[in-house]
Amino acid sequence: MGKHYGVSAERSTALSTSYATLALDNDTTADASAAPVPTFCHLGMVVITLDTIAGGATTLTYFLSADAAGDVPITNATTTTITTGKTTATDGGVVGLVDAAYRHLDVGVAGKLYLQVKTNAGTANAIGRVTWYVDN
Repeated sequence: MGKHYGVSAERSTALSTSYATLALDNDTTADASAAPVPTFCHLGMVVITLDTIAGGATTLTYFLSADAAGDVPITNATTTTITTGKTTATDGGVVGLVDAAYRHLDVGVAGKLYLQVKTNAGTANAIGRVTWYVDN
């Protein structure tokens, strides 16, 4: 008996001070190993990779939701300081631990979770990912 690990992802999306929605699923243009979110799984962490950070963006506020509108949150909103790249100040990202059991709700689309994310100022482009595992 072991664990099967996976990641669900969404391609680059423009961020601003209003929430943008990233549909986390099997988008292999964002991550070659991306797969649909299982109906029952343990969510590990949210990873948001940024490029083209501009206009004074220093934090991201984000949460996961079961629906694209963001009306059925499954995590609390979290505000995290952007860690900028060591050699490129316009690249960076944030990582947040979810560490929670998940069961697909009767809203939204099976195989997807939605990452709602915004900047505190300015803009950036983001690729969103959520890691998960299931027990075999």
